[in-house]
Amino acid sequence: MRKTILSIFLVLVLFSISWAGMVIGSGVASSGSSYLVEQNFEGTGYDNSETWTETGSGTMNEDYTTTVLAGSQSLYVSASSQAPLISHTFSSTQTEVWGYFLFRPVSTIATGKEIITIKDASGNSSYTIEWVSTGKWIVRINGSGASSYTTNAMSEGTTYHCWWHVKNGNGTAVCSFGFGTTGTEVTSGDGFVSKTNGTEEDNLATVCIGWAGNATATFITDKFLCSATGTLGNQ
Repeated sequence: MRKTILSIFLVLVLFSISWAGMVIGSGVASSGSSYLVEQNFEGTGYDNSETWTETGSGTMNEDYTTTVLAGSQSLYVSASSQAPLISHTFSSTQTEVWGYFLFRPVSTIATGKEIITIKDASGNSSYTIEWVSTGKWIVRINGSGASSYTTNAMSEGTTYHCWWHVKNGNGTAVCSFGFGTTGTEVTSGDGFVSKTNGTEEDNLATVCIGWAGNATATFITDKFLCSATGTLGNQ
């Protein structure tokens, strides 16, 4: 009798532990299997069996170890009147994507350029998230007029947490970007900017880091994540 009671008790304990794990892991994209992109720049080259293509010119070092933002390596990008661009094609096209990355300006960009670009299957720029010479940020939908600037500006030598979101629509397309110095997601306030009245209906196929067209700047980035299932939340 005692053995039977003990067996039932152990089964209940194991069930409770399994259920707790399921609850803790729900609600936000938080594991590798939930990510559309999960690039941590660890090991030699790009990790997690992802293919990233480097084009243009300038320094693009995905094995950088001098000032590391997460783990043991980061991506270092430096250009002097050059155009470094690093691209990854999604496993399937999307109509809505959420993103997160760490970003550390080493030298502020001399002329405003896109840091994140989301392209359609034809290679057209659907959404751009741009860093301007004042250290502030703007967003664009389908190359149209820019949003207002973020009130806050990034400072050289400071590491920032950054979140972005794009969503297709006819007159209702969304592109937003927020940043701060802690891992608490920024969805409003002086470090946040959004454009919500654009039109973009082509499926989204590729995400890019860097810019086309010559510019001068240096930055470090890491923990580059994309999700097609929901916000990446606090980090």
